[in-house]
Amino acid sequence: MRIGVYARGVTEKSGGVKVYIKEMTEGLIRNISPKDELFIFHNSDTNLFSKNNNVHEITIKSKSKLLADIFKAPKVINRLDLDVVFFPKNVIPFGIKAKTVLTIHDLAYYMPEFDAYKFLDTMYMKFMIKSSVKRADKIIAISKNTKKDIKKILRIEESKTNVIYEAANSKFKIIKDKKALEKIRKYYSLEKPFIFYAGSISPRKNVKGLISAFKNLNDHNLDLVITGNKLWDSREEMEMIKKDPNIKLLGLVPENHLPYLYNLASFYIYPSLYEGFGLPILEAQACGCPVLASNMSSLPEVGGDGAIYFNPYSEKDIKEAMEKIANNPKLKKALVKKGLANAKSFSWDKASKELLEVMKNV
Repeated sequence: MRIGVYARGVTEKSGGVKVYIKEMTEGLIRNISPKDELFIFHNSDTNLFSKNNNVHEITIKSKSKLLADIFKAPKVINRLDLDVVFFPKNVIPFGIKAKTVLTIHDLAYYMPEFDAYKFLDTMYMKFMIKSSVKRADKIIAISKNTKKDIKKILRIEESKTNVIYEAANSKFKIIKDKKALEKIRKYYSLEKPFIFYAGSISPRKNVKGLISAFKNLNDHNLDLVITGNKLWDSREEMEMIKKDPNIKLLGLVPENHLPYLYNLASFYIYPSLYEGFGLPILEAQACGCPVLASNMSSLPEVGGDGAIYFNPYSEKDIKEAMEKIANNPKLKKALVKKGLANAKSFSWDKASKELLEVMKNV
């Protein structure tokens, strides 16, 4: 087979979709037959992946994702006479002649109650996603919840959509090197035990609800440590963070620091109102970090029995969940054991093999 991967999003600074594109592409490189050829399209001037003889990287330069998606990508891709092209980020450009496999991560663009994205982005993506799922030969949903949303919102028959789960990278693990852990603790001045949240700051992520619940904790021997980028409409959250000395905003941290922060944390909390998957849950579990998570959308599906769940719309419920685990070593130990087992049941190698099978069938 001559396989294409439209990996333009792999050069973004951070985010779950970037991780997904990188992991799935590397998985395909590991698992394709020597007789197959893989063509990876992205917007970097340098090679980002393996230099195998049957792997080719092709640069599609464009300052605008709209220009890249609509005008440049189809011309470059169609020249190569590919059998199938994988589009890992919600959109298929018009005019692709090969068979297509499309991943849908979530349908937050269709849910105005979450105020997830800017108006123009929302309008463009609503149009493109609806068109793309109709034109795709096969759709990949990253959770059963996303598959359900695709059927309900976009009216796509279930047989067209396969569920293929994400996974935590192997770098997320229990770290026993105490000197290395202490180095990271000092680097970020993490003097007190802390609750950890890794993710972006936007209305959908419900960081505001988390901060409000944290402020009302009866026991303030814990700090709240937040990493991730600020998305749009995060001014209120930023003001709340500035006013509380017990909240530390680290911003975007190097990817290789994240496993250490999960290992150092007293527990990880994920208060999101809506997710297509919820990868930080698996990352935390793989690091032996107890997990508290919202009971919404895909999160219970991902966390399994290795997490405690709460109603993210109730600050009281979030607060009580944090207090339940904060001073309960026995509960933490049980969650760590279940979380480690749950994280091991997800695998990027398994995911890429399942994707390859879908592409062969297409």
